[in-house]
Amino acid sequence: MPITGGILPSIKLVTENEASGRVKEIYEDIKATIGWSFVPETSQMLAHNPSHLDSYWVHYTQVVAPGAGDHHAPT
Repeated sequence: MPITGGILPSIKLVTENEASGRVKEIYEDIKATIGWSFVPETSQMLAHNPSHLDSYWVHYTQVVAPGAGDHHAPT
């Protein structure tokens, strides 16, 4: 059954001001690594569970690391 009435679920973000401990450390790493002055909303959503945020960030950095997409087929 489709959702009617224009009501979408929302997720409260863990803002940079609210972040502490490991979440704050990851936020700082995100900004430094990406070179942005802010933390993306996807990360702020995941920060409700610091271990999920950590796993996401580890995976993300492996995928976007310099040279990560430089796989060549054998010749």
